[in-house]
Amino acid sequence: VNAHPHVSDDGTIAVVHNGIIENATALKKMLESRGYKFRSDTDTEVIAHRVHFHLETLGDLFKAVRATVAELEGAYALAVVSEQDPERLVVAREGGPGVIGLGVEENFVASDVAALLPVTRRFQFLEEGDVAEIRRNGGRIIGVVTGAKPNASGQPVIARAERKLVIPGGAFMLAAVAIGSPLAWGLARSILPPTGLSDGGAAGQRPAAVSR
Repeated sequence: VNAHPHVSDDGTIAVVHNGIIENATALKKMLESRGYKFRSDTDTEVIAHRVHFHLETLGDLFKAVRATVAELEGAYALAVVSEQDPERLVVAREGGPGVIGLGVEENFVASDVAALLPVTRRFQFLEEGDVAEIRRNGGRIIGVVTGAKPNASGQPVIARAERKLVIPGGAFMLAAVAIGSPLAWGLARSILPPTGLSDGGAAGQRPAAVSR
């Protein structure tokens, strides 16, 4: 019952998670008051039900995960998949490590580069507060961008930027575009992957991936 992945009440949302959600008890009580049933005492199952709750309202997995992580207190790295959209993997990081492995017609996520070495040598590290949407041929990352000017009251502005993951002709492009609050600067850069890409060949289980 306590083994990963944990699933939502109706079995349509699956979550794997590293870390500790400090306000899991409060979120669990809120969900139970809305009729959600729990099969374990884990904070990971709380995440699964909370994503399902927001998905019912927002209708989009990426938005539902972003709404969920905005409520979480603690340190974590997590990955979420929906039965309704199995070609998409949504991951988030706050306090815990997270890395995306870039493959050929497939991409992977893990908490450590070592777990991905059997399948790829190309990586994109998630930064604090990032939420990423990953598909076989690319994806996007939305995260907090520092360096924005304070507002008129002198309060710091938390700006969000979207970074799109695409792999055109072997080059991994990363571009950031301001969303919401204006930024003091923009960012656009490209990263050429190192040579020696590996596409499997090791024994044992493969890391979490958007399937071929």
